[in-house]
Formats: sequence, structure tokens, C-alpha cells
Amino acid sequence: MKKYKYSKFLALLIGVIPISGCSSFGKGIVEGFLEQSEKEDTRACQIWSKGFSGIDASIDRKEGKTKVLMVHGVGHHLPGYSTILLEKLAKELDLPVLESPFKELTLADVDSPSKNLGNLRLNRLLSKDRSRELLFYELT
Repeated sequence: MKKYKYSKFLALLIGVIPISGCSSFGKGIVEGFLEQSEKEDTRACQIWSKGFSGIDASIDRKEGKTKVLMVHGVGHHLPGYSTILLEKLAKELDLPVLESPFKELTLADVDSPSKNLGNLRLNRLLSKDRSRELLFYELT
């Protein structure tokens, strides 16, 4: 039995040594990256476009509907993650009426209907007199 205990200890010791080396290696990479990020970025970034008059101007147009699509970034997000942005848009655009309940659509693969591709949540914002409307879509 003693021989078995020593071989377990030896295996554990052999496993720990490379791991400790990896942490030092990782620390060196992170430190190098942070040192580089402190340098001034001299790359030129230029964007040309026709300009954007804003969502408010779009809502005031009589033809068509104004729609905003919110797509989450990297990682896992639950439906409703954009609620704060939605509330701020409603306040800024003076659209205090939130049609309730919101609509929830499950997105499925056409070739494989049982495969869930995501969720699309639709909120409809309106002005008090209901003359202005914004459709806000949230994709998860």
C-alpha cells in the first residue's frame, strides 16, 4: 500500500510543477500586453458617412416605421438585458407609453425547427397622443 501512496504523491507533484510554470508564463504575457496598451495609439482610424440625423428625426417622418435592433455583444445574455437602454431611449425621445406586454419570438432553424437559434423581443414605444412610434427589437 505504501508504494501506491508514494506514486500518487509523485504524480501530484509532477502535475503541479508545470501548472506553476504556466501561471508565470501567463503573468508575463499579461504584463507585456498592459505595458503596450499604455503607449499612444498612432494608427489612423477614419470613418466617412453621409451623417445620421438621429432616431428622433426618423420617428417624426410620416412614412414608414422607425425600428431599432439591439444585438448583444460577446457572451451569454438573458432576454431583457437591454431594458436600461430601452428606458433611456423612451425618456429621451419622449415616448412614455410602453405597449404591454412585449412580444417574444423564438427563432428557429428552417431546416431543423427543433433547433433554437435565439430569441427576439419586441417592445413598442408610443408618445402620449400615439402620433409617434418606435419599435425596439432585442436579439439574444
